[in-house]
Amino acid sequence: MIRLLILLITLPFAAAAEGARMDLDCRVTSTCDVDGVCAEADRSVAFTIAPMQTDAAGAGAYDVSFGGRTNPAQALDRTGPFLWQQEDRRHILVLTAEDRALYLRQTPVEPASASPVTTVDYLTCEVTF
Repeated sequence: MIRLLILLITLPFAAAAEGARMDLDCRVTSTCDVDGVCAEADRSVAFTIAPMQTDAAGAGAYDVSFGGRTNPAQALDRTGPFLWQQEDRRHILVLTAEDRALYLRQTPVEPASASPVTTVDYLTCEVTF
């Protein structure tokens, strides 16, 4: 029984290690600003994360697709965090649990020494490989 439980827990990570793409079909449950002020939300967002050139731990280059666009990204391991830039906006996707994630967006402002405009979405996701 314990072996079955371990297999079920590690199976998604084994699939990712083999180079399988990861699809996240998510619901945004709340959106927060840089000051920590949050509002409830209920909208969908989907991501496809495909390894391009990674090491054994999954660190390296990925393609992240969402909103009809594909962007080159970097990650520290196969579960992220995934970082990419689209035009002048930085994006960070962090998987925080088996079915949860944080999606951060930062837009730089002038002067360059000012804090960027930051938005954080809390996501509940269905993950498939």
